[in-house]
Amino acid sequence: MKLPPSLFLGAVLLFCAGCESASAPTDLGAAILNPRATQVAVTSIDPRWTSYGIYLKGVTSSIQAQWNEIREENLNAITDGSTVSVAFILNSDGQVSRVLDHDDHGTQASTYTIHACIQAVGDGAPYALWTDEMIAALGKEQKIVVTFFVRS
Repeated sequence: MKLPPSLFLGAVLLFCAGCESASAPTDLGAAILNPRATQVAVTSIDPRWTSYGIYLKGVTSSIQAQWNEIREENLNAITDGSTVSVAFILNSDGQVSRVLDHDDHGTQASTYTIHACIQAVGDGAPYALWTDEMIAALGKEQKIVVTFFVRS
């Protein structure tokens, strides 16, 4: 099953590991165009997350670090130039309770690349526990979509 185009094409691109400013889309755009490094960005979230940008930046940074380790160990198996989105449920304990879906957006990412993206999301957990304020605003779990812009 493919992710609806609105989750990617109309995405709210707010956070990018390695960007100077976590909230400036121009920084994300510059990062995506960097041909030397894969960028991981949160591309679809509930609007209620806007008050918790620092938390999402931590999640994104953790996923990016896991991706970098996976990529270094398996560089030849990664499909360069691909784009992979992974939709997952993050719960208030900082755990990925389940992966919902993935999509390569027609970039013909290898099965290995897709699984490596999913692994980076899972291996980044556990993320920080949510505060009582976050639980009151977000509930006990939230769907998040991260997109990997894969560059070797």
